[in-house]
Amino acid sequence: MSVRKSKKRVHFFLVSLLGFLIDFGIINFLYGQDFSLSFSHIISFITASGISCFIILTGSYKDIVINLNSKQFLKFIIITLLILFFRGGILATLINLLNLSSGLAFFICAMMSSILSYMGNIFYGFLQKKNCIYSGKEGYYFFIGVIIYSVLLRFFYLGTPELFYEEAYY
Repeated sequence: MSVRKSKKRVHFFLVSLLGFLIDFGIINFLYGQDFSLSFSHIISFITASGISCFIILTGSYKDIVINLNSKQFLKFIIITLLILFFRGGILATLINLLNLSSGLAFFICAMMSSILSYMGNIFYGFLQKKNCIYSGKEGYYFFIGVIIYSVLLRFFYLGTPELFYEEAYY
């Protein structure tokens, strides 16, 4: 692994760690101020993702070049939304079905979100993969990832929504 690629990964790791701290702090603050769970989780994650994206794009070092084009920005938006929906299912499962404390559930969700954001940004988002062995199969791996994501998303949302009698009947 080259020194440049290693510096990029460390840079993304530090940004993800900062995103975790921002996310965890905001969700605890908002939920402690009697905002709803869904509002707190959405606002905290979007804020942390936005700040992380801003730092990635503006705070890069001289030897870390990140070119932002519309395709990469769209990838970032897709990654962020996928993580947000997945995180909502996990948060609902942890609090409503497993009866975990809100602080522990927030910690788990913020940590999971940061790890997934790191992986998404490293492997799919901002970094260029010109000489990577996966570059020709990017669409294939994305498709497989979406299928796995869909199954996991369905699994986490399986027991959380309450159905009305008419919905269950139809």
